[in-house]
Amino acid sequence: MKRLKLKVGDIFDIPINDNLVGYGQIVRAGKVLYVVIFEEAYLRAERVDVQKVVAGKIFLVGHTLDGRLYHGMWKLIGNVPVNTTRIPFPCYKVELGSEGMVVVDFDGIVVRKANEYEENLLTFETTRAPIGFEHALQAKHGVHPWDPDDEELTIKFVKKRVLPRPPVSRPRVRGEDNGGRNHS
Repeated sequence: MKRLKLKVGDIFDIPINDNLVGYGQIVRAGKVLYVVIFEEAYLRAERVDVQKVVAGKIFLVGHTLDGRLYHGMWKLIGNVPVNTTRIPFPCYKVELGSEGMVVVDFDGIVVRKANEYEENLLTFETTRAPIGFEHALQAKHGVHPWDPDDEELTIKFVKKRVLPRPPVSRPRVRGEDNGGRNHS
């Protein structure tokens, strides 16, 4: 089977039941994907407007793999730019040996030593199997009971783990202190 070339912005369908599908979008591509799954269910036979899909309410967000896309269980239906202003990029905690627990940003950059509040709030970065996202979406639409472990995939949970970064000091660029105008 030919390897998929998944791209940021790719929209894919997720089966809910025999009649309904939901949709997701790839926010970050690579060996591990960062995806959002939208809440609304659509009739399987209905042709959807992908712009309407991506404007919908985000329900789930997280890291996953491409297995269900690769095997055709989730099908690509289009590609539109990702509106990153709607998507949370959480911080995580990492145990760094003698340094103890630290906060890392979404890109894995150490931000600071974690305080007690952050140690309790933040999770370790995890990757959920695609079927986990599918089951959570199906549970949202009554196909089976909600699994409490799926709470960590909800946008509400993830948003609480977006922490402000301390300001980064950087050298001033010439002319920056006068509104960017350089008066010579």
